[in-house]
Amino acid sequence: MKTKDFLPGGAELLLAGVGLLTLGSGLGFGAGEAWSLLAALLYACTIPVTDRLSHSGIDSLSAGVVQVGTMAALSLAVSFLTETPRLPASTLEWIGVVMLAVVCTGFGFTLQPLAQSKTSAEQAGLFCAINPLVAACLGGLVLQERLSPQGLLILVGLVLGARRKRLEKRTA
Repeated sequence: MKTKDFLPGGAELLLAGVGLLTLGSGLGFGAGEAWSLLAALLYACTIPVTDRLSHSGIDSLSAGVVQVGTMAALSLAVSFLTETPRLPASTLEWIGVVMLAVVCTGFGFTLQPLAQSKTSAEQAGLFCAINPLVAACLGGLVLQERLSPQGLLILVGLVLGARRKRLEKRTA
């Protein structure tokens, strides 16, 4: 008996959780949902592209710097087209911007191609998918946030999807 015959798929639970989150705010598909889907699709495409590039012999750190520089330039251009950008007004805002820029973007996206050159695209995708799980755990521990049923469904879908992949490898 194959694993897929008795273990529910994580993708179905993820879809149900996201669907319930969306339905909670009313039925409809607006510009926000379209932008979110496009962003998710484009980010999903970067993982196999980064995998191919990082395993082709190019300097992975340079690829990460180019990737972050491209994101910064495009984000800056879109921000001027869609809103009126402003500089942070307080020290706390500056600290937040610098932390997000250096730690989250600088380290995360610059070092991803370097780390991904040592693993497969599939494992890198799973590591990226763990981000909501870590955020939910930290939100609960640090900020005493409560996980909604929809959020729990999404996290269970993530865990089942990762677990299912491991079980399929063992039974194959």
